[in-house]
Amino acid sequence: MKIESCKNYNEKDDLIMKIAVTVRQRGVNSLKIDDFTKYMDISKATFYKYFKDKNDVINSFVENYIENSINFNECNSISLLDKDLYFIIFQKILYQFTVGSQIFLNDIKELYSDLWEKIQLSIFKRNENIVKIYQNSIEAKILENVNPHLLVLQDEVFFSQITQNNFLVTRNLTIQQAIKDYFYLRVNQLFIEKEDKNSLLQKHNEQLSSLINCLSLSML
Repeated sequence: MKIESCKNYNEKDDLIMKIAVTVRQRGVNSLKIDDFTKYMDISKATFYKYFKDKNDVINSFVENYIENSINFNECNSISLLDKDLYFIIFQKILYQFTVGSQIFLNDIKELYSDLWEKIQLSIFKRNENIVKIYQNSIEAKILENVNPHLLVLQDEVFFSQITQNNFLVTRNLTIQQAIKDYFYLRVNQLFIEKEDKNSLLQKHNEQLSSLINCLSLSML
């Protein structure tokens, strides 16, 4: 899965990314060293070159998850929401729930309380940054006058639901159609100017399709 980030990936990051689908499907509690070497496609000797033990893998995975699926460094120097930034916000919250499945998060909460707290703090800080940008953009008449905290909550609730297969099946939805429809809904709900809406939808239509395809593969 391609994740937008300023971070330069190294070989250890590549190995961590190789277990993302397995961690999403199985969590971390049941995984053993043999599972990691299997899905990383490396020998045990190579495994121990990069990781001390299972806990080191879990720590590295969570750090990677926070950096690439939660942290929102784009907020640091921007006070108003432009069209490109909105797509990045949309993408980040979607990644949070696609990579961070319920079984994975439950395992972290029960077995690694320090990592769980770190995840929650990162989400809180990111959401606070997004709320500030939404609020400034509302005051600048770029966005409709909607409570920015509710906007963030709406995204979190939606993505937490549509990344669960049973939600999609019972409503006869595909992940592709659900995400695309929601993106169009949010753009039309948020932006005041019709020109902004049309520009955003046209510019990011191809990116959105590519993003959905990658996420669909990760959820198989």
